[in-house]
Amino acid sequence: MFIRRMLPIILAILWLWPASLYAQSQELMDAYRQGLALYEVGRYEEAIPFYREALELGEREFGPDHPTTAILLNNLAALYDDQGRYAEAEPLFKRSLAIREKSLGPDHPSVATGLNNIALMYYAQARHSARAAERFCLNVPRLSPELRSEDRRNG
Repeated sequence: MFIRRMLPIILAILWLWPASLYAQSQELMDAYRQGLALYEVGRYEEAIPFYREALELGEREFGPDHPTTAILLNNLAALYDDQGRYAEAEPLFKRSLAIREKSLGPDHPSVATGLNNIALMYYAQARHSARAAERFCLNVPRLSPELRSEDRRNG
């Protein structure tokens, strides 16, 4: 639970890191920050349009298969997941994972995080058996043993 609550702060720090500060437009940064501020105070429904806007801008600025787009997809998916809107979260998490695997390689720690996010979503919803969640979790230790905790969401 601690990691889930810290996710927006961690992502904001990474987002604002000086090397990436010049890589995105002010409009993208503003949309992301507004969504993040609403997310942090639990106003999830109000945060959705800002996260969607950030994703659309990110896709235009970086391209649909860029790691930054994967992070923006993951953020929107996590927002839906936190609301129990699993049908909306699942394709976003899966697209984010596919981008990470393609752009960063299958053994990258971000891929492990993506696998873990999907497994946590499956665990949270009762529509998938424990075996479906386990299939995703089993890949995580091979990639990064320290990421195989109960609640690890980090972009």
